[in-house]
This record gives sequence, structure tokens and C-alpha cells, in this order.
Amino acid sequence: MADRPGWDEYFLSIADAVAARADCTRRKVGALIVRNRRIIATGYNGSPAGEPGCLSDRACPRGKHYAATADGYPALFENSGLVSLMVERCGCGNDWPCPEYAKPGSSYDNCVSCHAEENALLYSSRDQHKGAVLYVTDEPCFHCWKLIGASGIERVVFPSGDVKVLSRLRSLHEERSSESTNLR
Repeated sequence: MADRPGWDEYFLSIADAVAARADCTRRKVGALIVRNRRIIATGYNGSPAGEPGCLSDRACPRGKHYAATADGYPALFENSGLVSLMVERCGCGNDWPCPEYAKPGSSYDNCVSCHAEENALLYSSRDQHKGAVLYVTDEPCFHCWKLIGASGIERVVFPSGDVKVLSRLRSLHEERSSESTNLR
């Protein structure tokens, strides 16, 4: 007889399934809000409802720019699956390095998608968040941590962590404060 997964493992696997709906060219993230072991809301990263999708409609301003080989394949994987060292062009057709390329993790000022955590929060009401847990397939960004903290969610579980929201926000603010102090 197979072992039953624990609740966190179970809900993270559902978040993985939610991520399959993501409409982002760069990554697929899923989130769900759970209270008293009941799913309140789900969310995945993608364009706002009714807007052209990044993946489905090729509307992503960031996803059009990637290092490509001479035959147009992304530079990390040629059709043979081997790593390519011959980067010549950007996926948009410009020479590489493309001035419009945005490195992963860099500024998201031109990102048209909403994050999975944002969508889960938007599709639930604040009174449902008190005492709830957010399960997400990747650690939230700083912006999402702030939203999660303001929402009343108490705990966030992601594959590499299980964090109490207020303690994580305090440590992020301390990190940011020390970074800005070091810049002076």
C-alpha cells in the first residue's frame, strides 16, 4: 500500500497542476490559497483576463528576446538537445546581445503578466485569508511577499520552504534596509 502524501505535499502537487495553465513564455507558476484544508482560490501567472496572452497570443514583450542559434533555436538547446555556444541572433531577429533582452530576475517593468500569487489573492476575498496558507510552486518575489503580508495569509509553502509570512517580511525588510545602507 502506498503512503498517502502529507497535506503540504498534497496541496503543492495541486499547485503544480494549476501551474500548467500559466500563460508565460519564461516560467510556469501555480498558487492556491487553502484554509482549513479547503481550497479557497487558485492562480497562475499570465496576462490579465481578457488581454492577449504571453504564450497563447505571443504578446510577451520579454519573451520575444532570447539568445538564438543561426537556425533560430534557443541557444541553450538546439534540436539535438546539446548546449550551443554559437549565439548569433535574438529571437526577435536583432543581433545578439539584443538591447531589448531582459535577463530573468531583472526588472519586470515591461512584464504584462500577473503573478500566480496575485491572481490567487484577486480571486478570493480578504476575509477568507485569515489563518490561510498559500501554496506556490516557486518562492514569491518581494512584491508578492508584501501583498501576501497585507492579505492576512499566515503561512506560505513552496518547494524549498515553509515560512511564516510576518517573519519572512521582517527579514526581507532587514535585507533591503542593509542593502540601501551599504549603497550610501
